Amino acid sequence: MNLTQSSPHQLCDGKIRMMEIKKQLCVATSEESEGCTLCPNGWLRNRENCYNISSGGEYRTWDESREVCEEMGAHLLVIEDREQEEFIRRSSKGPSYQVFWIGLYRDGDGWRWVDGRHYDTGLFQLSESSGNCTWLEAGAGYNKDHCQTKHNWICQKRALKI
Repeated sequence: MNLTQSSPHQLCDGKIRMMEIKKQLCVATSEESEGCTLCPNGWLRNRENCYNISSGGEYRTWDESREVCEEMGAHLLVIEDREQEEFIRRSSKGPSYQVFWIGLYRDGDGWRWVDGRHYDTGLFQLSESSGNCTWLEAGAGYNKDHCQTKHNWICQKRALKI
């Protein structure tokens, strides 16, 4: 049965069930009247986004990392503003040698994010090293590297609003 075949009673029951689910899952905040945002288990939430920061010995090339993110309905990290950049730096802190692929790569006409936007040099500076893909060092800075090198990665997707 779809919504067009549902009776008013069934729709009302569905709305009540959704309100009960929302009450169980959403922490009381100023967002409460409009709902809340949720992320999959194990993902970090910041504002309207969810982040999955890989860890351990799971290393992949930049393309493999991008594919892993896409399989999870996400994309490699795209840094949009200073607050998000600071959140990611804090959240990825760990061993100083741990690095994560992000969604910035060299395209024919310069540096571009996986969502198509051009790189804004005002957010952070890339090192002078060679390479066509970018990684973030845990709690430190950003570096270019050859895309076939294997590192951890950070995936990002929009949080589910309920």
